[in-house]
Amino acid sequence: MSSGRQSGPKTREVFPSEVVERYRKRALAVRKKLRNRGPHEWCRADFDAGALFDVFPNVRLRPGYRLLTYLYHSGGNGNGRVVAFSEESDAYRSIAAVPAGQPLESPPWVEDEILHPLQVSDGDGSALAYLSASLLMRELHEVGAEWHGIHWDVEHVMAPTLAHLAGKRRPSRHNQSLQDLVDELGWTQGKSDIESLAPEVRFEDGVVRVVLHIHTGLGREQVTRCADIYTDSYLPARECEVVAVGGPGFMF
Repeated sequence: MSSGRQSGPKTREVFPSEVVERYRKRALAVRKKLRNRGPHEWCRADFDAGALFDVFPNVRLRPGYRLLTYLYHSGGNGNGRVVAFSEESDAYRSIAAVPAGQPLESPPWVEDEILHPLQVSDGDGSALAYLSASLLMRELHEVGAEWHGIHWDVEHVMAPTLAHLAGKRRPSRHNQSLQDLVDELGWTQGKSDIESLAPEVRFEDGVVRVVLHIHTGLGREQVTRCADIYTDSYLPARECEVVAVGGPGFMF
């Protein structure tokens, strides 16, 4: 099934902070419905990970596939895994028959015919669909994260407001805070303008690149430029490099 990927002349679209934050808030509300309080082992969770796809209407799981969520909980730490199966497969019927909450030695692996959910997803081919896939990939990875398992929830996608990108340089608390952060950090390739930090989707020669500048204070304050590279599916390859650093961060 086609991924809906565009081709032809190079095109580029940027997105403001409002778009990213709207999706992130809705996805977090879905993930908060999961209470990671199972046994101190792996188990299958009674959690509808498909609700995360509902947050991102430009990307959808293909018919004929089902999602299962697995959790690991230890003390205050936790992490999880969301996997996709063909609903017609023997592996899915066997694994889905194990009751939610029953301790497992390990979650399903590749030999159990699992797929990443975005391997079997389609979109409408728009720039927003690819931005959505990049955000959804990170939301899926954060399912079940607790304490030392948390990463995405303490990361910030850097972007100015819609008004700023539209050329309206009105005073804004958000944009001023973003500019202050840029001024405080040490940039490896020269200080960036806040406009250049906005999430960007590029279409060129059959390849789609979603570029995100992600700030975190976990461990050490830094900014990572992540390029998610889409070729034949809505699951990207990733290239990341640290482009700015600050002082000591925080630890859980």
